[in-house]
Amino acid sequence: MRRRVRTRIDELPIDLRPHRIRKYKPTGNLGEFDTDRDVSRGMEYDVSETLPIDLIPFEPSVRQGLRVAGSPGGMLDRDSLLQKIADDTGIISSTSILDRGLVGTSVTVGTTPTLVIRSVFNRGYIILNPSTIAGTTSTGTILASASRAATGNTQAAALSVSNYRDLHLFLDVTAVPGGGATLDIFSQALDPTSAKYADIQNIFPGITATGTYYANVGSLGLVTDFAIRWAISAGNFTFSIGFALKEGLPGTSNGLSKTIYLGNSGVSTVSGFPILEGQSRSFYARENTELWAVASAELDLRIFEL
Repeated sequence: MRRRVRTRIDELPIDLRPHRIRKYKPTGNLGEFDTDRDVSRGMEYDVSETLPIDLIPFEPSVRQGLRVAGSPGGMLDRDSLLQKIADDTGIISSTSILDRGLVGTSVTVGTTPTLVIRSVFNRGYIILNPSTIAGTTSTGTILASASRAATGNTQAAALSVSNYRDLHLFLDVTAVPGGGATLDIFSQALDPTSAKYADIQNIFPGITATGTYYANVGSLGLVTDFAIRWAISAGNFTFSIGFALKEGLPGTSNGLSKTIYLGNSGVSTVSGFPILEGQSRSFYARENTELWAVASAELDLRIFEL
């Protein structure tokens, strides 16, 4: 059964008020009118009940409940429904919407500004400075295998460890002088005030025989710059030292050397917007917009069109 809704016409805006015909109503034949009934009141009801629900005037309350279908006596708070709508809108607005698959390109960025995006149309982009270290782990060589005597260190080519929390070292000794000669390997860290290196611990003490040795340094001595110092009591030892850094933080130990800077055609490493290694940024480019990039060394930049 249709529910008749009583609405006052004068509550509607002037452009939404239906026209009323007093004491007349159309009959079955075009142009003929029946004047036997007064339909002014009925006409008002008939016109009003055809209004859309969102056009029917009402007095909103601070908290208006809506009855839940299929749940006897259940009521939903209007404010909670409005909050849900707002939350859903926030999710949509903060999510990248795709109308096609990601179109990715790789651009080599050098020490001079390089054009990376020329946006002909309005389009969103994801710009990624990819990490060259898989799983935030870095491996390499501190000392190549060579014959060494007396005392030396690697301070001139220190290992940057500022963004790592765990260090593993490997010592491979392939020749010893014999006669009771010993090899000691010390870890060193840079003092930021004096710019001098301090011994942290004797990692491989009293080595007298060939073989491969392992030490887990952990986080001890991992400040900013890490070096190795060796001391040989007599003769020559032939050895190498390798390393594995783990639990890398964003940006990796390469720091600024792996950072890409974005801007206009005059962008520099001083004025550009920085993207550290392993980081990404999303941008929405207007039509006929250009984006340039520069770095301290040649790096690959990934660009994805949304």
